[in-house]
Amino acid sequence: MAGNEGQGEGSVRLASAAGRWVLAVAVLGDSMILLEATVVNVALPTIGRNLGAGVAGLQWTLNSYVLTLAALVLVGGSLSDIYGRRRIFILGAVVFVAASALCAAAPTIGLLILARFIQGIGGALLTPGSLAIIEAVFHPADRTRAIGAWAGLGAVAGAIGPTVGGYLTDAVSWRAVFLINIPLGVFVVAAALRHVPETRDPTHVGGIDLRGAALATLAIAGVCFALIDASGGLTPMVIAASVVGVGAAALPGGRHPARHVPEFPAQFQPADPGALIGVTAIRDGNIRLRGTGQEPEGTRNMKVAVMGGTGLIGSQVVKILNASGHEAVPHARSTGVDLLSGRGLPGALKGADVVVDVTNSPTFDDASLAFFQTTTDNLVAAAGEAGVGHAVLLSIVGADLVPGLVYYRGKVLQEDVLKSGSTPYSIVRATQFFEFIEPALAFSADESTVRVSATLIQPIAAADVAQAVADMSAGRPLRGTRDVAGPEVFSLDELGRITLAARDDHRTVITDNSAGIFAAVSGDALIAKDGAVIATTTYREWLAR
Repeated sequence: MAGNEGQGEGSVRLASAAGRWVLAVAVLGDSMILLEATVVNVALPTIGRNLGAGVAGLQWTLNSYVLTLAALVLVGGSLSDIYGRRRIFILGAVVFVAASALCAAAPTIGLLILARFIQGIGGALLTPGSLAIIEAVFHPADRTRAIGAWAGLGAVAGAIGPTVGGYLTDAVSWRAVFLINIPLGVFVVAAALRHVPETRDPTHVGGIDLRGAALATLAIAGVCFALIDASGGLTPMVIAASVVGVGAAALPGGRHPARHVPEFPAQFQPADPGALIGVTAIRDGNIRLRGTGQEPEGTRNMKVAVMGGTGLIGSQVVKILNASGHEAVPHARSTGVDLLSGRGLPGALKGADVVVDVTNSPTFDDASLAFFQTTTDNLVAAAGEAGVGHAVLLSIVGADLVPGLVYYRGKVLQEDVLKSGSTPYSIVRATQFFEFIEPALAFSADESTVRVSATLIQPIAAADVAQAVADMSAGRPLRGTRDVAGPEVFSLDELGRITLAARDDHRTVITDNSAGIFAAVSGDALIAKDGAVIATTTYREWLAR
């Protein structure tokens, strides 16, 4: 094949033209998969409106791709070893591009989900081959640098996904989110045919281990499906999927389904947990990750420092994370950690993988601006020095839309300080808590009346907020903002009447748009926007507890 003469296994140097081509093909191929895992998120609200899809349909638009990719990636690695890494890599690219075209043309949400399943199959064939090609083709002296470049550039692709998705959705159409894969995929296939030498596992004997491959697929698919669907509770489907996944993992698998898997050199630390895709091995049906021991967030136990960890939200976040197997440590002034002065911060963050800030200003006046500025400056500086990998902040939905409230301006300032730091971050913006409704009513009440505005709000239970913060803390940095809100929208005066009736309080609620702490708010500023996570607990359910 032209362009490959004289380039055997383990002989290509990174500085050569051949080496640069091989690296470019591997990076672009893998980047399509990583990009597609994030770029679609931003387009979901538009897809839902255009195709008339509900929440379940949009969830499976995401989950169908991820589930198929995870379940079949080991089989893809085994096929690459047996039939040729370049051949299966190209086959995966072709399937992925064809499925992307089908996604772009899908007239219904059902066909879109089907096409996303096919995309996942293509990704499972393509992904393990990209790293395996680098390991097999490059000279041992250059292999570590080549893998480092592959992981770093792949991480960039995953990070720019939301930006690319937002631009394409707004400027062109949600369908462009999928169409972008066609020119990229055509280039990858053409360049692979021209510049990538074919390699196989020389130690492999016989064909694919069908029993081992089936057990591996069932194990990963069962566990992943259970984890995905568990957000809806411990349903019979979740239990059945868990049993299938664990049972398949426990059964002996005969020969190894993937005899050869790429392994990160010991001195190389992946820049992105996603770089571990394709370096999974199965021994006797038991799944394990090979490499340096760095695993993706959500699959390993992490140390999480929770600032404000003794308060309403923080204490629940600590409880949720500890119940999930993480080591969550509550920090507050009472435990010797003061964000305002910085006292105790270095010790609190030592060895922490994640820091969560759910602290609150003691006042709602101008002093809150200085509080949020100083505490977040101190936290960002300390997190950077300690090498914390993820900072999670709890903020307020619509904080940037209500400049008339000083406290909200302080929250926006807090967000900006966090974004300016070097630590990867995620911001969870929540609507008003159920627990704060009665104090808000009391702000402008007397013995016989409660005067409040008709401001629209979408309140949420503090427990649901804590769950959202804990989920974010256990995942990868979002490098952006996610809204969480309750399932119902009320006007505040209506909510006042519901609350007083439930408390057998006979005071009269008077609608007065100049009264109360939310008098400065107008329109739907405090309502969650498209793409928000909607909790299930209703206000009346919470009142009845």
